Amino acid sequence: MANPTLRPRGDLASEITPIVMGGAAWSHQLNHDAETRPVIPVILNAFDHGIRTIDTSPYYEPSEKILGKALADPQISAIYKREDYFLMTKVGRIASEEFNYSPSWIRESVERSLRRFQTGYLDVVFCHDVEFISDAGVVEAVRTLWEFVEQGKIRYVGISGYPIDKLVRVARLCKEKLGRPLDIVQNWGQLTLQNTKLRTEGLRQLGEAGVKMVCSSSPLNIGLLRAQGVPIGQVFSLFLLDLH
Repeated sequence: MANPTLRPRGDLASEITPIVMGGAAWSHQLNHDAETRPVIPVILNAFDHGIRTIDTSPYYEPSEKILGKALADPQISAIYKREDYFLMTKVGRIASEEFNYSPSWIRESVERSLRRFQTGYLDVVFCHDVEFISDAGVVEAVRTLWEFVEQGKIRYVGISGYPIDKLVRVARLCKEKLGRPLDIVQNWGQLTLQNTKLRTEGLRQLGEAGVKMVCSSSPLNIGLLRAQGVPIGQVFSLFLLDLH
């Protein structure tokens, strides 16, 4: 059944803001006191400055819960409607060493994210860290996500991960096996001052596989070259590259 609250699919490049707010800052992986972090002022400040895209994951527990509650708060909802911002989340990765890409879990995970965000649709859902799963397993997970697109609960489908060769290979397989290309791919730490592999090796190949948009996350490479060490707890922005 069609979702009456769903925004129709359109020009993905014009919908995602050039800078994306990362949701991992509200995770226990980065902050033991994630629940006490000032989420509403951060979201309002970001939205007021035109950063209207949020990227998170169930793996960043309890980020979805915190962000969903904040977005439903009258301090935000009285100013910004659901169509005023763009929500991206993920499926498949449960814990550091735990993954579940089965169709049944993908369906449960998506429905849970919808409940947590108190929304009728998610703008993007990525298969999270696909390098830990077989190519065939990722393709089947993507197939399940396309079912949600048909139901009006997801607008765009993508994959995320680190190895560019894996992302390219899976993108090609999805186009070949499913008859439609991925909308979006998220890669991290490979378009920085120290590493430009995404630009030199990935963008052209992903574009040829039909991918419309690539998210390059962690442009500062998670601060690995800082004299002070990795800046634990900071929000890592995502910069987006339009392939068409």
